[in-house]
Amino acid sequence: QINARINVEPFPGLRIDITGDRRYSETVSSYYRADRNGNFPDSTRNTRITGNFTISVLSWGTAFEKVPKSGDYLSPTFEKFREYTVIISQRRADVRSAADPGYDRTFDPVTGEIITGPYASGYSITSSEVMVPAFLAAYTKRDPNRISLAAFPSMLHMMPNWRINFEGLTKYEAVRKIFNSVSLSHQYRSTYTIGSFNTNLYYDPDESGLSYIRDLKSNFIPQFEINSVTINEQFSPLINIDLGWKNSLTTRFEYRKSRTVTLNMTSNQVADIRNNEITIGAGYRFDDVSIVLNSGAGMRSLKSDLTLRLDLSMRDNKTMARKLIEQVTQPVAGQKVFTL
Repeated sequence: QINARINVEPFPGLRIDITGDRRYSETVSSYYRADRNGNFPDSTRNTRITGNFTISVLSWGTAFEKVPKSGDYLSPTFEKFREYTVIISQRRADVRSAADPGYDRTFDPVTGEIITGPYASGYSITSSEVMVPAFLAAYTKRDPNRISLAAFPSMLHMMPNWRINFEGLTKYEAVRKIFNSVSLSHQYRSTYTIGSFNTNLYYDPDESGLSYIRDLKSNFIPQFEINSVTINEQFSPLINIDLGWKNSLTTRFEYRKSRTVTLNMTSNQVADIRNNEITIGAGYRFDDVSIVLNSGAGMRSLKSDLTLRLDLSMRDNKTMARKLIEQVTQPVAGQKVFTL
């Protein structure tokens, strides 16, 4: 686990916290079988690796993409994802060709046919080795020709997340005449997560490190089996304004926004969940309110400030299912919630 943090205060009243993190966890289990002499030769060992992975990313570039409320619900980012799978497929083929001169990217040995489409042999659109880098490049707005092909990006690929607080407006005389306090805040957090991965039992590399075994779709079997990857992005909040007035009145405005995009390798589809929430609040503080309590010891008077608050929030949630092969997008869930 690697965590990085930088605290910056360009001038009094403005504080910026910049963070980045990478977490990789794995469990390695091995099984041994003794031979007739009671020895445990290495050739009989069966090793299995399971784990999970998370790294901070920057997906701001696609965060404010608008989704049509009706019709085909097209997403430009998802269309980019489809286009990038072709580029990643050819990059995978380039890497294999360099290690295996006998590899032919235009020939499918399973069917014995020549491949006429844009994808290289063993790296079709349904290959997890193709989908994962293309997905990450599209939703983080990275160059598909330069993005890492690794499913587990190194610490050098950690991107900054941040929180900003600004309370410096009250240093101006015009502001102090109306407000006791003015606070502005903003926070951004985005992560790329592999919920779980495990060793593919059919992966069998040779001395060069290449495995030639293919699955039923004629894709090369990767070392790790990954069922899904997720990009979770949160503006919590995108903007928050807290005002403390001279007459003890307080007002608040907050806008929160979040997005969870999950690529499922089993169904070859992307689940796109979006949440938007607006909160408007007001409050009033009564100073030195007296409360008289009657107890066994007699009457007792307590004095304290009394604060009243009223908040109204409006939250809009929607979920889209974007199918990669069928090229169909369907709204599958949604709700509007009003809270007082």
